[in-house]
Amino acid sequence: KQDVPMCFMLYAVRFILVFITLFSFSLHSLEVLNLGDNHIETVPAELGSLSNLVSINLACNRIRSLPRTMIRLRKLRSLSLHNNRLATLPPELVSIKHEELSLRNNP
Repeated sequence: KQDVPMCFMLYAVRFILVFITLFSFSLHSLEVLNLGDNHIETVPAELGSLSNLVSINLACNRIRSLPRTMIRLRKLRSLSLHNNRLATLPPELVSIKHEELSLRNNP
Protein backbone atom coordinates (compact mmCIF):
# COMPACT_ATOMS: atom_id res chain seq x y z
CA LYS A 1 0.00 0.00 0.00
CA GLN A 2 1.06 3.54 -0.66
CA ASP A 3 1.11 5.84 2.34
CA VAL A 4 -0.69 9.16 2.02
CA PRO A 5 0.86 11.32 4.75
CA MET A 6 -1.46 13.49 6.82
CA CYS A 7 -4.50 13.32 4.55
CA PHE A 8 -7.36 14.66 6.69
CA MET A 9 -10.08 15.26 4.09
CA LEU A 10 -10.99 13.49 0.89
CA TYR A 11 -13.69 14.87 -1.42
CA ALA A 12 -14.82 13.13 -4.59
CA VAL A 13 -18.24 14.63 -5.25
CA ARG A 14 -19.97 14.15 -8.61
CA PHE A 15 -17.17 12.06 -10.07
CA ILE A 16 -19.73 9.42 -11.07
CA LEU A 17 -17.83 6.82 -9.06
CA VAL A 18 -19.40 3.39 -9.29
CA PHE A 19 -17.13 1.71 -6.77
CA ILE A 20 -14.56 2.83 -4.23
CA THR A 21 -10.94 1.91 -4.87
CA LEU A 22 -9.42 4.36 -2.42
CA PHE A 23 -8.20 1.64 -0.14
CA SER A 24 -5.06 0.90 -2.12
CA PHE A 25 -3.75 3.86 -0.14
CA SER A 26 -3.09 4.10 3.56
CA LEU A 27 -5.54 6.73 4.79
CA HIS A 28 -5.35 6.17 8.54
CA SER A 29 -5.29 9.90 9.35
CA LEU A 30 -8.42 10.60 7.27
CA GLU A 31 -11.10 12.46 9.26
CA VAL A 32 -13.57 13.57 6.55
CA LEU A 33 -14.70 11.40 3.64
CA ASN A 34 -17.11 12.93 1.14
CA LEU A 35 -18.16 10.63 -1.69
CA GLY A 36 -21.64 12.03 -2.09
CA ASP A 37 -23.51 12.35 -5.38
CA ASN A 38 -21.87 9.48 -7.24
CA HIS A 39 -23.12 6.07 -8.40
CA ILE A 40 -21.56 4.01 -5.62
CA GLU A 41 -23.40 0.73 -5.01
CA THR A 42 -21.08 -1.02 -2.56
CA VAL A 43 -19.14 0.25 0.43
CA PRO A 44 -16.01 -1.85 1.06
CA ALA A 45 -15.48 -3.41 4.47
CA GLU A 46 -12.10 -1.65 4.66
CA LEU A 47 -13.92 1.59 5.44
CA GLY A 48 -14.20 0.32 9.01
CA SER A 49 -10.42 0.44 9.39
CA LEU A 50 -10.29 4.23 8.95
CA SER A 51 -10.58 4.78 12.69
CA ASN A 52 -10.07 8.56 12.66
CA LEU A 53 -13.13 9.32 10.53
CA VAL A 54 -15.45 11.84 12.17
CA SER A 55 -17.58 12.64 9.10
CA ILE A 56 -18.74 10.45 6.20
CA ASN A 57 -20.95 11.64 3.37
CA LEU A 58 -22.20 8.83 1.15
CA ALA A 59 -25.48 10.57 0.30
CA CYS A 60 -27.02 10.48 -3.17
CA ASN A 61 -25.57 7.17 -4.29
CA ARG A 62 -27.04 3.70 -4.96
CA ILE A 63 -25.95 1.97 -1.76
CA ARG A 64 -28.14 -0.95 -0.63
CA SER A 65 -26.24 -2.02 2.48
CA LEU A 66 -23.35 -1.02 4.72
CA PRO A 67 -20.57 -3.27 5.98
CA ARG A 68 -20.76 -4.27 9.65
CA THR A 69 -17.14 -3.13 9.98
CA MET A 70 -18.41 0.46 10.15
CA ILE A 71 -19.27 -0.13 13.82
CA ARG A 72 -15.53 0.22 14.50
CA LEU A 73 -15.72 3.93 13.66
CA ARG A 74 -16.01 5.16 17.26
CA LYS A 75 -15.02 8.76 16.43
CA LEU A 76 -17.75 9.09 13.80
CA ARG A 77 -20.07 12.03 14.57
CA SER A 78 -21.68 12.78 11.21
CA LEU A 79 -23.04 10.17 8.82
CA SER A 80 -24.98 11.24 5.72
CA LEU A 81 -26.70 8.38 3.93
CA HIS A 82 -29.79 10.06 2.50
CA ASN A 83 -30.97 9.38 -1.05
CA ASN A 84 -29.65 5.84 -1.31
CA ARG A 85 -31.32 2.42 -1.50
CA LEU A 86 -30.78 1.39 2.12
CA ALA A 87 -33.50 -0.77 3.66
CA THR A 88 -31.63 -1.63 6.88
CA LEU A 89 -28.54 -0.62 8.81
CA PRO A 90 -26.31 -2.59 11.15
CA PRO A 91 -28.03 -1.95 14.54
CA GLU A 92 -24.71 -1.20 16.22
CA LEU A 93 -24.10 1.61 13.74
CA VAL A 94 -27.28 3.37 14.77
CA SER A 95 -26.29 3.13 18.45
CA ILE A 96 -23.07 5.12 17.95
CA LYS A 97 -23.45 8.64 19.36
CA HIS A 98 -23.87 10.68 16.19
CA GLU A 99 -24.33 14.42 16.19
CA GLU A 100 -25.84 14.06 12.72
CA LEU A 101 -27.38 10.98 11.10
CA SER A 102 -29.21 11.59 7.82
CA LEU A 103 -31.26 8.69 6.42
CA ARG A 104 -34.11 10.41 4.57
CA ASN A 105 -35.27 9.18 1.16
CA ASN A 106 -34.26 5.54 1.58
CA PRO A 107 -36.73 2.64 1.19
